[in-house]
Amino acid sequence: MPPISTLIQKAIAVVSTEGIGGIRGRLVSSSRRRRENRLYRRWIRDRERVATQQDADALGSGPLISILLPVYDVEPQYLRSCIDSVIGQRYRNWELCIADDRSTRKDIAPLLGAYEAADDRVKVIFREENGHISAASNTALEMASGEFCVLLDHDDLLAADALYWVARTLNKHPEAGLIFSDEDLIDGSGRRFAPKFKPDLSRDLMLSLNQVTHLSAFRTELIRDVGGFRIGYEGSQDHDLSLRILERLDDDKVIHIPRVLYHWRVLPSSVASDLNAKPYALDNARRAIADHLERTSRAATVEAAYGGLHRVRYSASGDEPTFALIHSDRGPAELNDAAAAAKGEVLVFLDPSLRKNLPDAIRELVLIAAAPGVGAAGGKIVDGKGRTVGGALFAGVDGAAAIAHYGYYRHEPGNMFRNRLIGNFSAVSIRSMAIRRDVFLSVGGFDAETFSTGLFDVDLCLRLGERGLRIVHDPHAEFSGEDLGRMISSTDDSIRAFEKRWGRFKYKDPFYNPAFDRSGRLDIDPTPRS
Repeated sequence: MPPISTLIQKAIAVVSTEGIGGIRGRLVSSSRRRRENRLYRRWIRDRERVATQQDADALGSGPLISILLPVYDVEPQYLRSCIDSVIGQRYRNWELCIADDRSTRKDIAPLLGAYEAADDRVKVIFREENGHISAASNTALEMASGEFCVLLDHDDLLAADALYWVARTLNKHPEAGLIFSDEDLIDGSGRRFAPKFKPDLSRDLMLSLNQVTHLSAFRTELIRDVGGFRIGYEGSQDHDLSLRILERLDDDKVIHIPRVLYHWRVLPSSVASDLNAKPYALDNARRAIADHLERTSRAATVEAAYGGLHRVRYSASGDEPTFALIHSDRGPAELNDAAAAAKGEVLVFLDPSLRKNLPDAIRELVLIAAAPGVGAAGGKIVDGKGRTVGGALFAGVDGAAAIAHYGYYRHEPGNMFRNRLIGNFSAVSIRSMAIRRDVFLSVGGFDAETFSTGLFDVDLCLRLGERGLRIVHDPHAEFSGEDLGRMISSTDDSIRAFEKRWGRFKYKDPFYNPAFDRSGRLDIDPTPRS
């Protein structure tokens, strides 16, 4: 446990930036994490299914997968565990490409040499000079002859069936360019904890943190086409690589495997232990994000955000878009009429009872809604106690839809930090929604006939998503408002209509991990499933 003086300094820093609510949020979040870890232990015991050797053999030879492993001065016991996790893979068609970055430890070279001599799938190069992580990763990449490359850190572990699931996914999605999985942390005693149950690809979340991280598998040709790992982006070289590759891939070429296939080793020097362990990595991540924004011609800047992560601020490339404010406390037919009569370029539907920083929050949503590729943008609504009571929505859970992070305090990170960071969801609430007027009219507005009694906002967002437009939730656009309850306002008729049109979301909202129960509360469900 850190010294009392260190804890006091951290508390003062939190209060100075977030107020006393920041302390409350951290205390509640700590309690929530303890509960999550208890549920996760049950999930591992009762629900996690590891593929068998028979499963892997049934795939046949499958594609060759290259594992890129840069090594530098790692403790030998951790390096052995790391390499052994590759040797023990159920799926056997792999090669391990190890680049030692001129380690100063004398016990590294013989250890690597022994593995290379024992298994011809292990290839080792000892670099003549230390070039840091990007250069070493590029050296490993030069050795790769596989169709896909998996990235592995020298003290982490692959789950025994990790490569099996990559190969199986490639059989099902042969055109995939990037594959990623869920992950967790592991301590020195082998205890697994702090799972990251991720949504499917969230392009806007990728501008706040590296959602892909581990396990990540990239088509080798793509890595080489974009120039490999960039020198000068050390500590965030994987994030930078992912952003450059994502620029070349449509969403259907990016596949998320909702299984925990990678275990990050928790060490004092690792980012898995503390995001601030490598401060240069945070600066390099912001540079990588800024480069991506420039390459994709978006008028935006990137700055530091919660927990050493990042926030993109959009601006107008010319004159700021005009907007029309429409009170959202009426039915969909009336809202359609108001939208048709509105003169602004962006429609802002807003619950008239909302308050606090309205001009700033509205402007933020308008600028996001006007950005290329965005269908709709929504803010976060908190009650008088600072708890989330509206904003982003999950589709197909808790009946038809559920409020994301309902009841979480504003300063709690939530799942994948999405209660604090800009990211994508399937829908946002009509209580605070911004959408370009031309986009709204192009899809026919709200379906007032089918969803006259509720869920018309969810239906609109899902139709926008079908057109390839992103639904963006921005928790920085915060409003204060009344808690209308966890349940989304709807009737039996609207729920039946939703299930008829959007029944597939009952089983798979791409932004809601199947490890969670179906209540929408983001609780891990340890119940065994067939």
